[in-house]
Amino acid sequence: MRPPGARGHGGRPERSTGRAGPSPRRTGIARSPLLHEGEESPDGQPAAAEPLTPEHIKPRPLGHRGTSLGLNLVYTHLNRVIKARGLEALCVRPGHGGPSVLANSWLDGGYRDTYPDVTWDAQGLAQLFHQFSFPGGVPSHVAPEVPGSIHEGGGLGYALAHAHGAAFDLLSRLPEPELDALLRGYGHEPIHVGGDDPLQVHRALAAAFDEALDRVDLVQRTAPEEGVPQRPRRPVIVLRTPKGWTGPKEVDGEPVEGTWRAHQVPRAGVRENPAHLARAVGDVAEVVPARGLFDADGRPSADVLACVPSGTRRLGATP
Repeated sequence: MRPPGARGHGGRPERSTGRAGPSPRRTGIARSPLLHEGEESPDGQPAAAEPLTPEHIKPRPLGHRGTSLGLNLVYTHLNRVIKARGLEALCVRPGHGGPSVLANSWLDGGYRDTYPDVTWDAQGLAQLFHQFSFPGGVPSHVAPEVPGSIHEGGGLGYALAHAHGAAFDLLSRLPEPELDALLRGYGHEPIHVGGDDPLQVHRALAAAFDEALDRVDLVQRTAPEEGVPQRPRRPVIVLRTPKGWTGPKEVDGEPVEGTWRAHQVPRAGVRENPAHLARAVGDVAEVVPARGLFDADGRPSADVLACVPSGTRRLGATP
């Protein structure tokens, strides 16, 4: 995220009163897993429109759930601070997170602005599902033609080439004290957030975004008047959550969450395996309470969109 060149209309924007962090459902963290579940699996049928059957499942589900769930978390908290502070931001992320980027850009309306035929209703949602990772559709990785994306490919290296110093996930094996020392050597002031309890991580990440942006804002406000006697340390948020977090913890007796098995779709044989299908239906019901998230026409509800920025500040409308 880049600091804003200006502070919005009329000077410094109002700050959010909910400094400890908003409700995960109210900010919309609940809605993106439902959408990328649809991109990965249902073949052109919006979730919860009718009971899920094998015929709704794509012959070869794809989706890279391992990174998409973490990106939903980041998008949710970015949306909050963008709206609260009037920021202009670009989120550069690993290309494997295609389902998350598509889902969030559809929700904030950026996708519809670029592709008007993918409408903001049940029909458009069905088209979004159907065309994902499908011949003549859109790729499973992010690409330049995806709103809110500026690079092609799945590996993190593409993102680092465009956002060096902003995002790293190559250092996860380092113990926290060593990683902290390394980042301080690069000139950063690390803010560490981690855990596996969703509510605690939400609160900690909300506080981390506020702390980091307050530090940037302090330098921007005081430097022109008081000068900068030495190079200020730039805040960096170090986020550690399990790979595939909030997805299935195990499948067929094998651990999934936090392991390499969470990289792709954890239940690839849903069409052929009734037990996997039943569990997939249960996963959606447990993770995403579908009632109230969409109106009768399939558009996101006002509650879901409460923290989504508007206009050019939407992540799906940048760049």
